[in-house]
Amino acid sequence: MLLIYTQKITPRIDYIFKQICSNMLGIEISFTSEIEKFISHNTPKISYGKVPLGSELFFEANGLLLERRIEPQNIEVSKWGDTYGFFKTSNKSALPYDIFAAAFYLITRYEEYLPYRADENGAFPVDQSLAYENNFLQQPIIDIWAEVFLNTLLATFPDIEYNKNTYKVTPLIQAKQPFAYANQTVVNMMIGYIKEISHWKLKEAMTRSQTLLGIKPDPYDTFSWIIQNAKLAEKHLIVFFMLGDTEEISLRQNTNSPKFHQKIKFIADYEEVGLIFSKAARFDDKVMKEEKSRMEAITHRPVCCSMFVDNSLKLPEVYRGLLQLEIEKDYSMVYSNAVGYRAGTCSEFLFYDLEYEVKTPLTIAPIAASTQTMRQYDTDQVERKVQELYEQTANLGGQLNFLFSNQDFSFMHSDNAPFWKNLFKNQLKL
Repeated sequence: MLLIYTQKITPRIDYIFKQICSNMLGIEISFTSEIEKFISHNTPKISYGKVPLGSELFFEANGLLLERRIEPQNIEVSKWGDTYGFFKTSNKSALPYDIFAAAFYLITRYEEYLPYRADENGAFPVDQSLAYENNFLQQPIIDIWAEVFLNTLLATFPDIEYNKNTYKVTPLIQAKQPFAYANQTVVNMMIGYIKEISHWKLKEAMTRSQTLLGIKPDPYDTFSWIIQNAKLAEKHLIVFFMLGDTEEISLRQNTNSPKFHQKIKFIADYEEVGLIFSKAARFDDKVMKEEKSRMEAITHRPVCCSMFVDNSLKLPEVYRGLLQLEIEKDYSMVYSNAVGYRAGTCSEFLFYDLEYEVKTPLTIAPIAASTQTMRQYDTDQVERKVQELYEQTANLGGQLNFLFSNQDFSFMHSDNAPFWKNLFKNQLKL
């Protein structure tokens, strides 16, 4: 048990100390604002505030966790060993930075509540993030800070009990377009033929015809291969399907067809099925509810996991919508065009609504990278980056969530299909 003294126990302090101490390090904690109780406590204890009470292990607070407002912060990021730090403290503090306030700033996505220039999807762009601007986006920096904090505790309290999280890998499959030809609307099918013939893509037109006639399997229908390899590796994975319309008309699927429903049911027999909310759902709670109800009608199970198309989050509205629908976990915490940790962590965490100053039951599962973001690199660079992500999360006891697409394993979609197949199989072995 670790006793933490702070002059005022705020929701922010309660949230971030429980995330770092309890959820990430497995240390049982309790809080007190009573000086007498703290002084008389004989087991491990620390204080968090502006000044120490005496000679105890003291961590200086910069003030962010004592506030209830959202406003721009004066942040200066500095190199700190092999990592970085901000919210600098005095030499009275056990650490040179207030890692708790800094972790709170990153994990709650504080900067996404401040004014920013939205990208083409209306979402927060990576190039305006503190992590990107200061070159620590590809570090799970909060988990690194948690490790530093643990070592600081152990130096003073070598017998303190802790139980760090164990390393975990969860491959994720995004199936925005489960079929290339077999499940298109009649209009899209005709548009496809016209484009292929007018551009003399006769091979593609022939493949389309053979698929529609049942002579060849659909090029994007790689799900049997995915399931087979997951079973061989005895690995759990999650497959996300989209039931709402895409913005690109040519990519729209007939989501009401029996073939589409049968494919979802087939996957659900073996693995967990999640829901990709459309862009329309992001702006309309009724559409969000309708898409969830449609998925549950197909699988006859509650939808527990979700993500938003193109990871286009608009905080806090989209997460409030998920809470109303009783979604348990969301996998949208990733940038669609950059590798790294959007919330600064490779550990799951509960969504904290900054406007309401409340911790919610919605679990956020951060994704480190996707094949979409990795396509900007050559295969050697991809292998190095994946190895770096693996080593980081393994050493820190974090989670490596990597997002694939069913199309990655199709020769029609990618000349590098064998490479992505091998990468997926390697992920299953971790």
